[in-house]
Amino acid sequence: MKKDIKDREIVNLIKAKDQLLDVMGILTDHNTISGDITEYVQMDDHLRLNRAMDLSQQLYKQTVRQ
Repeated sequence: MKKDIKDREIVNLIKAKDQLLDVMGILTDHNTISGDITEYVQMDDHLRLNRAMDLSQQLYKQTVRQ
């Protein structure tokens, strides 16, 4: 992790992690697991997951430097 990380960057990382976990929780909903879900809802869930993953990866790449 870079040595000069700012408090704001840490807060953003935590928010991104929380957002990703929230989306993962939606995807493990009973309707999703049972297959009782409409195609539209499934597409929306995938879009939310991709956005959350992209944000998380972007922030971690900016923060973690070797």
